[in-house]
Amino acid sequence: WARTLADQQQAGAYSGVLGTIAATNPKKAAKLALTLKSGEAREHILGEIAQSWASHSPRETLTWTATLNPDEKNHTTAVALKSWSDTHPAEAAKHLDQQSDTTHLELVATQWSYRDPESAANWVASKSNSPARNSALLNTLWNWTTQNPTAATTWVQTQPQSPAKEQAITGLATAAVEIDPQPPR
Repeated sequence: WARTLADQQQAGAYSGVLGTIAATNPKKAAKLALTLKSGEAREHILGEIAQSWASHSPRETLTWTATLNPDEKNHTTAVALKSWSDTHPAEAAKHLDQQSDTTHLELVATQWSYRDPESAANWVASKSNSPARNSALLNTLWNWTTQNPTAATTWVQTQPQSPAKEQAITGLATAAVEIDPQPPR
């Protein structure tokens, strides 16, 4: 039925049908979605399936996303990791610890920092110095500072001098300026 619709209507139809199937049988929905022609609609639908599937079985979802073509893999993996880290960020972080790719480090750290910024900051700070780690740490401290500036400041002050501490200070300072842009009098 969905294939008989005009192009602009197909995406919505596929999304509804495959989204419903994904809620109860994500493997079947994924298999059906992969029969669609490549493009924006297919990528969107794969993302919806990844999000739904990851809320119940994140590791299985990530095994599936790893099999996708490179154009679809990054987006669906990010969606699955975001879904997982929304509810179980420490587990998503442990999964990333087993991967050599740091592409999604910032995503997981950011999601974790909304729930437990200190644990997220400790995890990110323990990573090797890299642009991905630095960006993740900056954002983690920005989030933490907007939630609890005193705790974030105390954490930064206890860190040994390192590139990680410099990034944490940058994140803290950026958030502090946005929270209270007026200089002290």
